[in-house]
Amino acid sequence: MKVCVVCYQRMAFHSISFLCYCLHENNVELDFVGDCVTEVQTIEGITMAVKPLSGLDEVERYSGVILPGGDIIHLLNISWLERGLAAFDREGKFIGSICAATRVVAELGLLRGRQYTSPMDFSVLPQAAGSKNIKTVVVQDGNFLTARGQGFTEFALLALKILACTDEKELGRLHRRYRPSPKRIRWDLIKYERIQES
Repeated sequence: MKVCVVCYQRMAFHSISFLCYCLHENNVELDFVGDCVTEVQTIEGITMAVKPLSGLDEVERYSGVILPGGDIIHLLNISWLERGLAAFDREGKFIGSICAATRVVAELGLLRGRQYTSPMDFSVLPQAAGSKNIKTVVVQDGNFLTARGQGFTEFALLALKILACTDEKELGRLHRRYRPSPKRIRWDLIKYERIQES
């Protein structure tokens, strides 16, 4: 199985790093793809090598596509993105977007009539008419998976399940090992002391 990660300038690699790790550990081949550049700089300051794709015919080789969050104006500039995502959708292939990347999916008209999650309400966009924002960390609607920025762990685990690249026993093990703590930090109980510089 081969999955592509759409890379762009100022993408947020931290939003998908756990997913990339999980896919790699389950023998899923990952291609970090972009438009016509050979490297991108992430918002974390990491320079990533990127495989430039020239068109739709190359995109169709993949079983799924992952859209990381970040400075999405650069994601919208990828020439083949709209046609590529539409082809993935027509074929029922996995499309995963996290954080701000979900806005791109909405603007391209692929959220129309679907459920999704985001801090922003895209149902007001004509291209996303009939969509419904579910106020949770991660939402699956058919072949689409969307997650809020803080939901990267749940996003990764559900993507593994949708892509069927691991069994239920391994998913359970990963969930127990990496799930976010159910306890909430009581910030009001944490005392801070300001250290005075002399």
